[in-house]
Amino acid sequence: MLDKKITVMLPAYNEEKDLPVLLNRIQRALDGWADYRILVVDDGSRDATVDVALKHTVKHGLDVVRVLKLAKNQGKTKSRAETKFRKSKTIKKKTKKTKTKKNKKKKKKKK
Repeated sequence: MLDKKITVMLPAYNEEKDLPVLLNRIQRALDGWADYRILVVDDGSRDATVDVALKHTVKHGLDVVRVLKLAKNQGKTKSRAETKFRKSKTIKKKTKKTKTKKNKKKKKKKK
């Protein structure tokens, strides 16, 4: 067992043609170097991106490749955040807190 553990998050939108090559390259780079898994986040693709990723999962196992499908296209940043936080409400709350802190700092400077 290798001591390094890596998760590669791969946002994908309409990547049916490029995804197999990319997944194979990632696996070749990490095989024997680290314990890894690849998380393909399909961002509402209209092509067969999910099918391609699932075929890779069947071929290499669920321990290596997993697929998360978002219902509609939300953009690369949002797809990363959805996998990390699972709920967009969490993201909005953090954003509001940050803005509030910045506003307080500005008010103090003005005084």
